[in-house]
Amino acid sequence: MSEKNNIAVFGAGKFGSAHIKTLQELSSDRFSLKAIIDPDPQKLLQWSDQNIPVYWWRSEANEAAMSAYSQLSQDELAKITVLDDDDGVRALIKRDGINTLCNTSTTTAHIQVLEVALSARNDNGVPYISTIMQEKPFGVNLEETQNVQEIIRAHSIDFHMNSVLMYSPIWEEFNEHAAGMPKDAQLSKIICSYGKNRMNDTRPATNGWAGMDLVHALEIMARNAKGKIEVTCSKGFYGFLAENASDTGNVIHSLDAEGEIDGVPFSLVGSFAWADQARRVQFEFRSCANPENAFAYELNFDERGADGKYTDRLTYAEREPGGESWNVKDEVLTGETDKLSLYYQRALAGQDALCDLDKSVKLQKFLDILIKPNNIINIDATDFAKAPRFKSIRAEPQI
Repeated sequence: MSEKNNIAVFGAGKFGSAHIKTLQELSSDRFSLKAIIDPDPQKLLQWSDQNIPVYWWRSEANEAAMSAYSQLSQDELAKITVLDDDDGVRALIKRDGINTLCNTSTTTAHIQVLEVALSARNDNGVPYISTIMQEKPFGVNLEETQNVQEIIRAHSIDFHMNSVLMYSPIWEEFNEHAAGMPKDAQLSKIICSYGKNRMNDTRPATNGWAGMDLVHALEIMARNAKGKIEVTCSKGFYGFLAENASDTGNVIHSLDAEGEIDGVPFSLVGSFAWADQARRVQFEFRSCANPENAFAYELNFDERGADGKYTDRLTYAEREPGGESWNVKDEVLTGETDKLSLYYQRALAGQDALCDLDKSVKLQKFLDILIKPNNIINIDATDFAKAPRFKSIRAEPQI
């Protein structure tokens, strides 16, 4: 029997709350929610009456949090345990046998939380934390993540970046359907379009599209990858993200890239400047015996219907030798789901490590991404809104 997951959730905001709610429903034989930790004492109070220990991570440098704590009533103070700076966090991890970290802190605090948690170690110098569930992005920039990457690799820590799309039921449909392809069929190409319209969205978007959505695009392209992912930016698009310029600076909000996943070529285009949302990946296969025979699976995520419901769609098509167009042979819908569907909740809370949804998904491979900028140019974001995305293999494309 595998080791029980003793979990600490760092960050009790919107996403942290979704993790906490779902973790409460999981089997107590395998999971134990040991602690909720946050630098904002107000966020902890909503959980203080639910038989879950809540801890305020005290820091003199966080003036807003110090002020909020000073305004709590005596009854409220009695519900919260104070962790004095980083030493208090390390002591809690050791005392309660916490081995699983769910990092749902604010983006700028992701690396700080990881570094402090991983610095809690036994007498042999091994971190008590053996499994990490990480909200994206991994960090604000590549440089600040280097130390954490080295620790994760050195101690073979299970590292899982959150992605709702990795748990869609259409993956099971895809695997079952693909099993019926000719045995000599091999993956030959991957194409991905991933983007939306955020030009008038004033929410923070650290590092733009590359910082917020790139990991999801890579995940759906490389879900079954076993080796290294190499990304070359064939074109890069820089510019301000609408009114976010003041807090994000000059960031990538659109990207046109190519590369290889396990030696298979891929193309990727993504943007915050599109008029419509697109979350689409296409896997093309060819027969080794008859290379002109091509097969394709297209996975579309979160397609919004006229009634406001969201649907995931799997389409299978074939292309005859010498043909230019795809002939749709089969199509599967997962049914109507909303944003809090079962697979969404499981993805937020369990990741593959805890939910046993797909043990083959090991997102640690994303620590090995090589991004090689090439021919970076500066243009206005609106110029990219009309950039060509790959056309759907369906007769009536949604975008």
